[in-house]
Amino acid sequence: MISKQTVRKFISLNLNPVPVKKGSKEPLRKRHTEPIQDEEVDRLSFEEIGVSTGYASLNLEALDFDLKNTDDPKEFMERFNKMIPTALYNKLVIQTTPSGGFHYIYRCSKIESNRKLARNKKGAATIETRGIGGYIKCSPSEGYKCISDRRFSDITYIEEDERLQLFIIAKQFDELHKKDVIQRFSKEDLLSFKKFEEYNSDSEIGIELLTEAGWTHHSTNGEWYNMTRPNSESGDLHGGYNTEGLFFQAFSTAQDTFLERKGYNNHHIFAELKCEGNYKKAYALLFEQGYGKELDELEEDEEDISFLSSFRSENEYLEQARKGEIELGSSWGWSELDRFIRLKKNSFNFILGVDNIGKSTLLSSVQVASNILHGMKWGISSPEATVFVTRRNLIEAEAGVSIDRLSRDDYNKLLERSRNNFHIINNDKHLTIDDVLRRGKILYERYGIDFLLIDPFSFYSGSGNFSEDTQVLSKIRVFCQNYCSVIVVDHPYTGFTRVAKDELGYIKIPTKYDASGGNIKANRCDDFISIHRIINHPDSDVRRTMQVSVQKVKDKSTGGEPHIEGDYTSLIYETRKGFTGYWDVNGDNPMYKNKMSKLEVNTQLKNITAEEAFG
Repeated sequence: MISKQTVRKFISLNLNPVPVKKGSKEPLRKRHTEPIQDEEVDRLSFEEIGVSTGYASLNLEALDFDLKNTDDPKEFMERFNKMIPTALYNKLVIQTTPSGGFHYIYRCSKIESNRKLARNKKGAATIETRGIGGYIKCSPSEGYKCISDRRFSDITYIEEDERLQLFIIAKQFDELHKKDVIQRFSKEDLLSFKKFEEYNSDSEIGIELLTEAGWTHHSTNGEWYNMTRPNSESGDLHGGYNTEGLFFQAFSTAQDTFLERKGYNNHHIFAELKCEGNYKKAYALLFEQGYGKELDELEEDEEDISFLSSFRSENEYLEQARKGEIELGSSWGWSELDRFIRLKKNSFNFILGVDNIGKSTLLSSVQVASNILHGMKWGISSPEATVFVTRRNLIEAEAGVSIDRLSRDDYNKLLERSRNNFHIINNDKHLTIDDVLRRGKILYERYGIDFLLIDPFSFYSGSGNFSEDTQVLSKIRVFCQNYCSVIVVDHPYTGFTRVAKDELGYIKIPTKYDASGGNIKANRCDDFISIHRIINHPDSDVRRTMQVSVQKVKDKSTGGEPHIEGDYTSLIYETRKGFTGYWDVNGDNPMYKNKMSKLEVNTQLKNITAEEAFG
């Protein structure tokens, strides 16, 4: 049993203590991510103890090493530790776990939710983060022991660049990372690889091109030849050439030649560095140098069986299901809503709502929250809104104030962040769904988007026609399976607002059966959500309340469940403590929490600096 004195000691160190059931990792406090209250300390039994990661513990984050999923735990950790700069390693609090793993613990102004950074060949996690919404069990619980010079009383803040270095190193231990990068190569990339097969198959050519452009050797980590960008004063790790996958990948946006998530074969590197990104010119020059070969139009190999499902993917899922370890989808950022719906990979989602209820404002909040919490990137096709308004909505969702109230410096930072993470498709041409999906594919291959938003579905030809809708919905589902998740926004059938009224005459929240074209859309998608706001109600609280009703969740094992008929989750749009946005009944707004955490971190750092300055 952990003493109350120890529990209160954690609180005094700005560490939010979590009561844990003995011999397990089961927290005994439901909302353990919220700051614990004095009466809870007295009332709850701390059989063992953990600490919240995330905001409740002043931006605490940890790397969690699950070494039972590695072939050689000792060699794995020796390689990892060798890659970390000594000065950074000495800033970490390190504890061992009963299973032989480790926690590397720190604080940082930028943190995110729990993420898988490295996996073994079977897909099991070897390195994960514990951040927003998570917790770690810790000493003095049985089997946990601090082995570093630093202790929990001495957790330090690391710089965002130092955190990035830890993440880069961790991702180089991901045995499926190479597959993920190659999967994003376009058909043109793959064809060009074959055209210049000899050129692309020599890793020394790619490394030499980078070296000539000023990139310098940083370190070697297995199959990764790591490099520092030209003219770097820090000497940090900015990119790496994978000598087995035969591609280069930039790990940082501190350079503007290579995109961060994209893989570059040798012919890509040549085009970017020698021809300023002009690939036609690069191909011509490579042919002149004797590298290229003409290929006849590729025909499908009769013996190709790539259409069969992947044993690896099947085995990964089935093994997780067998052990009850299927990974939950990502949080939307509002804890009350997370009980019913999650953001999931390769999923097809429908959102239904009538006009003029604030769908765009809500969607902007969802997009920004997913980026802040999980680093998700979006492609956006919203033809009924100007691209300028769409960009403004995204900036204001993160800022919590109107754009005209931002300082020039804050505005520039938010604009840069927005453009790096939200890619808006221009509205200067009338597009079909096929056009949007083609652009979504390009955004996935080039920027690694996680979601494509199509708003509204009714704008595109075919909406409301059963035969055409069936084809379009099938195309979207196939896109999701091959590239990224899609959220489609739609309106109810024509005439809904005239007939769907309650006994007081207010328009009711639409159901999945009210979508234009009927239930076909709910049948084809994975998750279906209806949203509604009574904009003409005399009560201002009601007018500001968005009703979110989850009406279908196809895979409940990854989180979520439909609301009971007639029920919904309320998100109220209002200004609290100077921040305007959507709030749930628990007072959650992910953008506000993120903003306040950074203010707290800056305050702490100023205090630390003052203490150091004045002794």
